[in-house]
Amino acid sequence: MSTASAIVLAGRRDGSIDPLAAAHGVADKCLVPVLGTPCIEHVLGALAAAPAIGPIVVSINDPAILTGLPTADRLMVEGRLTAIRAEANLA
Repeated sequence: MSTASAIVLAGRRDGSIDPLAAAHGVADKCLVPVLGTPCIEHVLGALAAAPAIGPIVVSINDPAILTGLPTADRLMVEGRLTAIRAEANLA
């Protein structure tokens, strides 16, 4: 079975603080806890479990934010996850 690549857009706008992230005391909205786990961990876990998904790329302002997240760490060790620094958007 062939696999597709997935891209997760987890960047934020420079100079603005997301109100949801601020309310939860985290720097980025992707770290807001859902059932006690950062939202991005749920997304990465679902992608990792999907047989049709191969490589996963996360576009995020600071790739170091993913360090220490269990699913992200595991996928990086497996070579399935690449984090890239998000660029400024057009808005």
